[in-house]
Amino acid sequence: MGTKGSSMRSLLLDILADRQTDLVLSALAGDLVAADARFNLWFSETAKGRLSEERLLTILEEYENIIGACYSAWGEVRKEPQSGLRSRLHEIIRDSAEKLRNFPDKT
Repeated sequence: MGTKGSSMRSLLLDILADRQTDLVLSALAGDLVAADARFNLWFSETAKGRLSEERLLTILEEYENIIGACYSAWGEVRKEPQSGLRSRLHEIIRDSAEKLRNFPDKT
C-alpha cells in the first residue's frame, strides 16, 4: 500500500466500497475526491505551464507522500477495524484534502 504510482482515486473507491465505512468517513472521502480532482486539474492546466520542472517534481513527490499517508492509515484500519485507528484515518484524510486545496503554488 502507498507505493509509488498508487492512485488516490483507487484508494478512495476502496474506502467507499468497504462495508465498515461509516458516514463520517464517506463524507471525508468525498471531500478528498473533490480536492484531488481540483488539484489534478490545477496541476495539468496551470502548474505545468508556469512552474519549473524541478518544482513540478517536488509537487509530485509531495502528492505521493499525501497518497502514501492515506494508504498507510487505511491499511492500519483494515488490519485492525475495531481499534481506535479510525479517528486517525479521519484526521489524515481531512488533512490531505486541506493540503491539496491549499497547495502553496496554487495562489
